[in-house]
Amino acid sequence: MKRKITTIKRMVSFGLILVMTLTGMNVYAAELDVNTDDIIDEQESATSITYNVETGEITYGNAEDYILEDVDSAELNGVNGEEISPTGIIGPDDRIMVSNTTVYPYNAICYVESTFPDGNVKRGTGSLVYSTVMLTAGDMVYSHNHGGWAKSVMVVPALNSDGQNRPYGTAHSTTITSNSQWTENKSIEWDWAIVDLDKSFSSWLGVSYNKNYTLYIGLKASTVGYPSDKGFQMWQDTNSISAAGERYLKILCDTQAGDSGAPVMALESGKIAGIIVTEYKENDVYFYNGAVRINADLYSRIKAHIDEVQQ
Repeated sequence: MKRKITTIKRMVSFGLILVMTLTGMNVYAAELDVNTDDIIDEQESATSITYNVETGEITYGNAEDYILEDVDSAELNGVNGEEISPTGIIGPDDRIMVSNTTVYPYNAICYVESTFPDGNVKRGTGSLVYSTVMLTAGDMVYSHNHGGWAKSVMVVPALNSDGQNRPYGTAHSTTITSNSQWTENKSIEWDWAIVDLDKSFSSWLGVSYNKNYTLYIGLKASTVGYPSDKGFQMWQDTNSISAAGERYLKILCDTQAGDSGAPVMALESGKIAGIIVTEYKENDVYFYNGAVRINADLYSRIKAHIDEVQQ
């Protein structure tokens, strides 16, 4: 099954329109050698793939299935759900450090460290979407340049104090689920992963989906993660969503390497609307960051995964 996806606009606005060529593009998943702005008009659907970290067993799940095709919007609620207060302003590097990581929603944000078969270690971010389930980027669990599936994924919710303070302890992956478009084709618009953990936590974020992706354009959103240029502290930025498509969001929040897998949280609902996967720059100037959007397909996969865990 093939689905049309809208060509990404090459413009973002900070009060004026900047036309971009992306000749100096940089991406968090630096191993990708494709220009993610040149999105193809048609793309195959993906089959979910689950990797058992302990046994190495690989199982295949469902192909793309829009079970919510007739539903305009849907939401999964988090625990201790509250709206997120805007804290950032539009401008260069307006990130702020999160000093108290034990309050919601920060206690559901996770520092992630993945070890791949060749020994390469990659750090990133994830967010709990259920007590034992974390959502992150596909490049945090499957590396095309470092041997495939991660041998281990370490998860630390609310990490603080330069990596020394772990208020809720440490969890590790038991199974990892991603999809064939990421593992086989390096498709950045399918760069997502769902990670099952060996430890249960008491706070997690809600996930939201809206069929009409144009409604996201112009909305305020917040990103929270562990950028590598800031040590092991949690940092946050708030800004606008500048463009959207069936599978992507372009945001104006400041992010850096280490934020891969961080949630894009819509301020209106406080729920996850996307997953940070790329950063874009031209001539050393950053213009916008890219996220995988929570569309009907991904929302359905997350919901089905949580339902199965709850059984």
